[in-house]
Order: sequence, then structure tokens, then C-alpha cells
Amino acid sequence: FFSTGDAVVVSIRMDRARSSHFVWQLPRDTLDLVQEQEEIADKQVLLNETWQHYCDRYDGSHEAERHQIRQKWVTETWEEYENRVPKREANIQRFFRRQAAHEEAAAKEIARREEQSERLLADIAKKENRRKARLLPALHTLVYDPEKEAAEQRRKEQIEILKRERSHRRMIEEEEFREWYNLLADEVNSRVWLIADIERREREAEEERMRKEEEERRRKEEEEAARKAAEEEAIRKEQEEIERQKEEAARKKRELEERRKAEQQRMKEERERQKKADEEAERRRKAMEEGETLPDAPVEEAPDNAALWKAEREAQAKGMMDFISKLKEKVDACANEAELDAVMTWAVKEASALMSSFGMYIGLLDPSGETKKVTYKHTCESCSEKMKSGQLFLDPEDEAQKACPTMTVVIDKLQEVFVSNLAASKDVVILGGGSLAAVEGDYMGLPIVRESSNGAKTPVGVLAADTLTCNGNREAWQKTHPEPAPSARSMDDEEKAFLRQVASILGAGFTRFAPAEKLETETDAEDGMADLAALEGQDLSMGKLMRTGLEALAKYLKNIEGVNAYVSVSDRSQDLLSVVYQIIGGEVYGRKSTDPGDEKRGKHSWMMGKQLASVNKPITFGLFNDDCPSHLYCEDVSKADNVELYGGEGSKQEDCLLVVGIGTAANKTPVAVLGVEAPSPPGLTQEQIDTIVKMAAMLSGHLGPVRTKNQKQGVCNQALQWLEATTGVQNVYISVPDEGDLRYISANKGNEFLLGKKLPSSEGVSHGVWESETAQIFIEDLKADAENNGKVKFFNADKKGQPGQCFFVGVKGEDGVPTCVLGCDTLGGKKTKVSQADMNVFVKSGALLADIFAEIAAGTFDDLTDDVSLDIEKTVGPGGTRFYKKVLIDILHQLSGLTKDHLLEMARYSSPPELIVKVVSATLVVLQHKPKSVDQWEECRKHIKQPMLDKMTKFDATKGGKKRKNFFRRAKSMLKGLDMELVHAKGSLPASIFFQWSFVSIQLRYVADLLRKQANSGIVLNLDDPEEEATEDEHDGEDDDDGDDDGAGETTDEVEEE
Repeated sequence: FFSTGDAVVVSIRMDRARSSHFVWQLPRDTLDLVQEQEEIADKQVLLNETWQHYCDRYDGSHEAERHQIRQKWVTETWEEYENRVPKREANIQRFFRRQAAHEEAAAKEIARREEQSERLLADIAKKENRRKARLLPALHTLVYDPEKEAAEQRRKEQIEILKRERSHRRMIEEEEFREWYNLLADEVNSRVWLIADIERREREAEEERMRKEEEERRRKEEEEAARKAAEEEAIRKEQEEIERQKEEAARKKRELEERRKAEQQRMKEERERQKKADEEAERRRKAMEEGETLPDAPVEEAPDNAALWKAEREAQAKGMMDFISKLKEKVDACANEAELDAVMTWAVKEASALMSSFGMYIGLLDPSGETKKVTYKHTCESCSEKMKSGQLFLDPEDEAQKACPTMTVVIDKLQEVFVSNLAASKDVVILGGGSLAAVEGDYMGLPIVRESSNGAKTPVGVLAADTLTCNGNREAWQKTHPEPAPSARSMDDEEKAFLRQVASILGAGFTRFAPAEKLETETDAEDGMADLAALEGQDLSMGKLMRTGLEALAKYLKNIEGVNAYVSVSDRSQDLLSVVYQIIGGEVYGRKSTDPGDEKRGKHSWMMGKQLASVNKPITFGLFNDDCPSHLYCEDVSKADNVELYGGEGSKQEDCLLVVGIGTAANKTPVAVLGVEAPSPPGLTQEQIDTIVKMAAMLSGHLGPVRTKNQKQGVCNQALQWLEATTGVQNVYISVPDEGDLRYISANKGNEFLLGKKLPSSEGVSHGVWESETAQIFIEDLKADAENNGKVKFFNADKKGQPGQCFFVGVKGEDGVPTCVLGCDTLGGKKTKVSQADMNVFVKSGALLADIFAEIAAGTFDDLTDDVSLDIEKTVGPGGTRFYKKVLIDILHQLSGLTKDHLLEMARYSSPPELIVKVVSATLVVLQHKPKSVDQWEECRKHIKQPMLDKMTKFDATKGGKKRKNFFRRAKSMLKGLDMELVHAKGSLPASIFFQWSFVSIQLRYVADLLRKQANSGIVLNLDDPEEEATEDEHDGEDDDDGDDDGAGETTDEVEEE
């Protein structure tokens, strides 16, 4: 209705009931009509609803019946069907009970009637007998027999009763048959569906298997084809290289033959020309004596310049070979340095005369070593007068000369230097006068090196040569050069090689006359032991400590002539030794070092990375016997059958061998072996053996405490990661007693500034945990404590006065001795309060740490076994995952306490909180379900059954594999931002246990990857120097704060494809 002024207008709507009729109806605007229409629509939707949709909508209790076939009346809903089925069964039972009662009542009534009939018949018989007795005898034969009539009546009644009973039974049987038929039909339909589903799954599995086999076959074919192609390519390249070498050898042979023939032809022509000149001179002499005048001899044509230049170079090459031979003879014949000095004077002059436009000169360093001046004492004839004076020198203190290549490269680096086109060089210095712009040519400088008995190399001088245009004998060179003046003369490769040989021969001469070095073995041994003793108490890593100790040992070994030392580490099974350090010439080389070369190593080989197996029981493995001897010594390895070579290559030399065990505790199997080789004879003296063994024992004594510290720190780091993830508290740290103070050995990210700091006993509140009955201290308001000058120690002054809470737990061993303090605070974090659940987690973790610290103190940290075994323990033992394994055992105990009701409670959630979906999905991903298949709750709830718990109990997260690694990364990103309190508060008990299990599995996998990478290198104890270690995969992307790791860019499909 609506109003227009004073009138009221009624709005009438016309509906068409049939195609030919129109019906005028009032609008349905009343609330009752609207509700009625809505109820009718809702009823119609429920009548049209499918059985599967009803099961999904109702709850999880219909999961097992969801795929069965159900039929209902079109006029009833599935809920009415569910209510009708039990009523129908109850009606049937009630009908059976009522029918049984009716039958029992009928039977009693029949018995009563029979009894009554019998009494009545008896009375009738008595009456009849009395009547007959009163009657006269019958005069006819027709007699009425009442007994027979009664019997016939009873028979008819019995027949009627039987008919009625058969009718009832038939009705009951028909109803029962219909019920059983319906049940059988439902069961058959269900079985048919299950069989079809099983066949479909088997068919899909078979297709998947055939697809994978086809892919594997194709991959193998492709790999085989690639391998064959690579082999063919390698063979082709090898053949090409052989052909090239043959062609090169043939070319060189042809060139050598052509040079030889040209030289012979030149010499022949020279002899003929000289013969003709002699004959002409003799003829003219005779003619002059006789007074005759002879005509001038015919002038010969000028020879070809190019041919003369080629001939001259061939003659120069032959002269250089002869010069080298003479120089070796002269140097070998020298008895002292004075004679060697005279040989150098001869050498520079002879070599310069041998090659045209070629200048050579030798500069020597100050023998006293007071200065680094290079004085040029030996010069050739083509040098300037200033150079010949012997007073010119290069001074590194001179600003104009300190950048000279001779000083910066030849003297400082002991490397040769070559400068082409001196006119374009800025750093070269002209000592003889003139400027570089006025000259052209090349320059080459080479160091003359003296090598001491211990392999040390020191420079004694410089051999220099140039081809400047101002050199003497330039005109002779220019005449034979095919190009016109003033072309620069370049230095070719043959001349460079010639200069290198000269420098090497002169260096060998200086080495012969090197002053005898006094061996100060006792002083070096004392220095080495002093260096080892200085390591006591230093806070060094295992690798740094090992390298520093070996450097101290190298100081002593460098004075033993021809010595070679190495350190090898055993694997977990003690069946393989791998070399990780080698000491050569007093220097320590690690696994990341490069081979110093044969010149540095001498007769010994480069041993880094080589391995020695225990198959044939070589002498070194005698250190791993039960008695654990400190060292073993072999006088001559070439005659010993129980000595084998690392890597199995090469041949034994006449050397002695000393092997010394390096361990981390007394009377324990060594973790490393120090091997020392020296020429035999003379071998190693007993004093040298005792010194080496003593220094190795000192090094072992330092390694033990460091390894214990590393073990405790590693366990504490695992505990911190666990506490931070399960409680959500961002500031977590652990301290240990240290001479009355507390020293922080572990802290999570953002609190690294605490590491190494000490809390004095007079400061802070952490020391009070030992006096508390509960060994706990909780401060509810840190801001109020700071304002009231409380005892809390703030290492970060910026945090003082901020709101927050802190909690400390003291951990004691079985003997009551304090072992560590677990602390946490909420300053500056998202979480502002420490709940009671968080405290319980800290207390429980403290108890686990107490047990592990006791194992470390007893030396059984790596020897324990539990009911739960991990795959990584087969490689590195149980020590590397000790804390997480103890946590896993506790979680599995909680997991075994979950019942079917717990699982049903979670599975019945139709729309659970998002965090429960994340936790269950992450758990399934850890169990190797594809992330895409469990990203929705409808898919996740299907797996929440007892088989899932069984799989979690048997699951080993430490097994390797690329596919597993990607799934762990994805699960970690799903759990980002969750903690156990949040999951338990907004979720349920099973969800919190699933969260703990998923997180500890992820962390176990991360630790296992690090340990497996270390073990794959053949090392059970990390003795590498951190400075040599690459930082490219320190955490392998597993502990990124954002949870994405190095697989952050991967999509779900990428993970599934892997």
C-alpha cells in the first residue's frame, strides 16, 4: 500500500497461473508468507540434496559411508531418512516382540481351551453315561458319537490356527527378505564401487610406473648417447692432437733440416769466397813482385739481406747452445764466489758479443742485507761508460726508481719481467743516460736466486738484457737486417729461454756457495712447544687451533733436511684416512691450498685429499688398536711390507716414517694421525722422535677441551632454536659457570653481542637460580625493576627501561653441580609475556641439557644408542643430533598417547582455524605428500587417521635425497610465525604435537645435511681452518629467517616435479 494525499492506493499484481488465465493477487508482503515461502524453498533444497553432499555437510562421522549408495523417498530428506531407518528397525523388532507375545498368548489360550474341552468332554461323557444308563437299549443302528464330533471340531480349529500361523510367518519372512535384500544390495553396490576405485588406482599406478620406466629408459638412452658422443668427441680431439703433434714435429724437423742445409751452404759459400779472395790476393802479391799490373777483380753482387739475417740467427742459435755448455762447465769448476764473480764478467761480455745489438748486465744485491740496492757490477761492451764504471745502482728508497719493474717484480716477487717497446714504458729507469723516448727495443729481467738447504729462496741479483737501438754492434746488425734503419730490434722466444737458462745456472752457482746454516733444533723445539703452551685457555675454533699447533710443529720440522709431514683424519668407521694438512718447507697447507709445485716439494708428492684404506692393515692403522699406542716408527719404508702409499700411486722411497696419534682425550682412539717422513739414512734420531711425539701430545691436550666446548655449544645452539620456535620468545641465551662468573656461550639471532661476555657473580639475577628452591627466577616487569634500581643486568643499555619480562632456569647435574643457565626475555620482541607453558618448555629443555652435559663429561656423547635410530647416526654417530633426538623421543611418547577420539575430534572440524590447517598440511608435507595435494582442509582431514601416526612414528627425517630436502623447505615456510602455545591455545592437543614433530623433523634434516656434507669428505672431525672454509653454504639455506631458504623462489609445481 502507498498513500497519495487523502486516498489510499492498493497495488495489485497480476500473476499468470496458466497460459490462458490471469489471476489477480494481493502482494505477499506479510512476514508469515515470506517465512512460509522460505521454508518451502529450504525444504525443496533438502529434498534434492545428494547423499555425498549430506555427508560432507553433516560432520566427519559419515566419512566411511560417504561413497556408499543410499536411496530415499522423494518426499523425505536425508535427515528424515536417517531418523526413519532406526524407527523402521525398531518397528520390526516391536512387531516381532508383539507377534511373539500374541503367539504365546494364543498357545496359552489353546492349552486352556483344550483343557476346558477335555473337562467338558469328560462331564459330557459322564452325563451321557448316566443318561444311557437310564434309557432303554436302542432299537436302531444310527448312533450319534459326540466324541467324534468333538474331535472333528478340534481338528478344524487346529487347521485354522495353522493357517493363521502360516500367514503370519509368511508375512514376517517377506518383510525380513525385503530388509535383507536391501542390505545386500547396498553392500554389493558398496563393494562394486570399492572394486572399481581399487582397479582405477591400480590402473593409475601401473600407468605411472610405466611412464616412469619409459622416462628412465629415455634418460638412460640420452645419457648413453651423450656419453658415446663425448667419447667420440674425446677420441676425435685426441686424434687431432696426435695429428697436430705429428705435423708440428715434422715441421720442426723440416725447419731444422733446412737450417742445417742453409748453414752448410753458407759455410761452403764462405769457404769458396775466402778461397777466391786468398787466391786473388796471392795472385796480386806475385804480380806486384814481378812488377805486373793486373786488372781489378770482378765485384761480386751484394748478398740478399734476408738470407744473411736468417743465416746469422741460425749461427746465433748454435752459439747460444755452445755458450750454455761452456757456462755450466765454468760455474761447476768454480771453487768460491770470487771465481764465480769472474765467470759472470765473462758471461755478460761473451753473450753480448754472441748476439748483435744485444746488451747484457748483472746487478747484485748487498750481501750484508742492510739495503736492497741493486749494483750493476758486470756489464758488456755495448753498455754505456757509466754502466761500465760499476757504480750505478737501483735504490728502492728513490721515488723515481721504487716503481721500477726490476724492484717490484724481480726482487720482491722473485718473478721475471719482460717489457716490450721500452719507449712506451713509464716505470723503466735508464741508468746509463738518455731518455726512453730516444731509444727503442725490449727489456727482460730475471732473478738470480739462492736456495738454502731448507728450501728457502732468497734473491742475490738480477740478470738483465735489452735490445736498445743505442747498443753497440748496431751497425753490424743493421747491415744484415732485412729492414732499413732505424727499426727496433725485438727479443724472440729463443733468446728469452736462453736468458732463463743463464739465470738458473748462475743461481745454482750461488746456491753451492751458500753459507752453512746452523741448525738450532733445540731452540726451534723450545719455540714450538712455547707456541703450543701459549694456546692454553685461548678461545679458538677446532680448525684454528689445529692449524696454529701445526705451524708451531712446522718450525721444528723445517730444520730436518728432506722432511715431509702430513695430518690425516679417519672416517667414522676408522677404515679410511684422508689427508687434510701437509707441511712442506716449514709451511702448513690445508685442503683449500694449491700445490706449491715440484720445486717446493722436492721428491715428495702433493698429498692433499689422498686416502689410505685399512684393507691390508698398514702400519698407520696400528694406532687404532685397543691399546692405542702413542706412535709407531719404521726405519725404511722401501723394505717394509706393512707400509702403503696414500692414494696407491708411485713407488716407495728410502725414507723413514713416524706416525703419531692425535686425539682429544688420553687413552682414547685418535681422531687424526701425524705422519713424518725423512730420508733414510740417516732417518730420525730418538731425540727428534721424542720431541715430535711430545708436541703432538701437547696439541692433543688442547684439542680435548675445545671439542668439549664445541659439543656443548652445538647442543646449546640446537636448544636455542627449539626454544625460540616452540615458545615464540625472541631473546634466548645460555650461559655456563666460569670461575665464579657466568659466561654466555650461545645466543639466538639478534643477541650475538652476548657471546663471550661474562656476568660477574656480584651482578645480575642469574646467579640466584642456584639458591632458589625451584631453580627458577621470573621477573614480571623489567621496566619497574629498572626504575627501582633492580639487580637485572642490561648488557644493551638501550633496552633498559623498556617493558618486558624475563625468566631464568638453572640446570644442575646428577651430582648437584651447576652446569648452565637458560635465560630469556621479551624486550623489543613481538611477544611481551612469558607464559607458564613457556616456562615449562624451558624447564623441560634444561633437564635434557643436564643429561647431555653429563654424557659429554663422561665421554659417552658419541657412544650412546636409543630405541629410536636415525640414518645420519650410521655416518657420524649419535652425538651430532643429540638434543633434537631427545626431543623427538619425547614427542613420539606424546604421539603414542593420542587416541582415536583425538583424531576424530580434529577430523570433524568443518572450518578449523587457519593455523591448524597450516600445521596439519606442513606435517603431511614433511611426510612427503605433495604440497599441492594437501593445501586444502578437505584433503588434509582425509589423512588424519591411525596410519598417519604410524608413519610419523617410523619416519626418519635424516635420510638424504634432493626431493626430501625441497619438501622440508616448503614445510618450514608453512610453519613460519607459529609457536606451540599459539597452536595449543587456538588449536588442539594433536595439532600442538604435530607442530612439535614437524619442527623437530625439519631441524633434524638441517643438522643431518651439514653433518653428511662433512662426512662425505671423509672427515669425522672438522679440523679445517675457518679462514680457508668457503662461506657459500654455511647453512645451506635451511635457517633463513624468512623461512623461504634458497628455495624461496620455487613454486609448488617445482617442488612436485622434483
